[in-house]
Amino acid sequence: MGNGYAFEPCSNNGGEFFITGSGNNAISTTTDNVAFAGQTLCGDGMITAKLESITPNGYGGLMIREATAAGSKQASLFSNLTNVLRHEYRSMTNAPKQVQAFYRPFPIWLRLQRQGDWIFADYSTTGSSFSYVHAVYVPMQNCVEIGLASFTYLPNAQTEAVFSNVSVSGTASFAVDGGPSDSEFNSPNSHNSPKLFPNPASDAFTLAFPEALQGEATATLRNQIGQVVAQRQLEPGDVTTEWNVSRLPAGLYLMDVRQEGLPPQVLRVVKQ
Repeated sequence: MGNGYAFEPCSNNGGEFFITGSGNNAISTTTDNVAFAGQTLCGDGMITAKLESITPNGYGGLMIREATAAGSKQASLFSNLTNVLRHEYRSMTNAPKQVQAFYRPFPIWLRLQRQGDWIFADYSTTGSSFSYVHAVYVPMQNCVEIGLASFTYLPNAQTEAVFSNVSVSGTASFAVDGGPSDSEFNSPNSHNSPKLFPNPASDAFTLAFPEALQGEATATLRNQIGQVVAQRQLEPGDVTTEWNVSRLPAGLYLMDVRQEGLPPQVLRVVKQ
């Protein structure tokens, strides 16, 4: 037994990736016993994939890691196609990783997004609308490894995860051994990107768009551990909206803006 990778370009949905792993990822928190197929990404970016199938003794998912070496900083999101999502991260090299279980209905589609030193995890049942799972602070070097992973939780066993609809946006694309390529870069100044001002803010700040919204949008303000502190539904035609933060504790907050048909955008704001 061992780890393996294969790509079938003639299958549906842009081809299918097969990630086979025999690592038991449940036995250690200081290493990652996973099969991983990835590629270098420099700067911010995002990976999305549909988990088509997974053998019953394991998990398949997405991973962003600073290097392939054991004990590297990383953040990952795994599904076993039940109502359980397994979220892992390691914010310091060779430190124990943190593992959390989140219960979500039908987590078939997975997404990881890197925004500066933050990694955001989302899931979807259909692939058309994604819901927030968790956000973690994992400072890594500019260029990281991003890709697909699988593991087993039984000793002397092997698991196979099959992925479709794999796409990566950023300065590098997912293309391994002839796999599909998607080099679209979601720059921070594209897609009617919003701005926050003043920043830092003491009493209030304004969320502003360079032009009126063409469709509905949702703006969610979260604290550093991902808890929602405020949320608003924005309507077509909106250009600005003011947020009163005078009663919030001082610190870093994250504004998650989701517009119809566009990737999520995350802005940082400091409350003084």
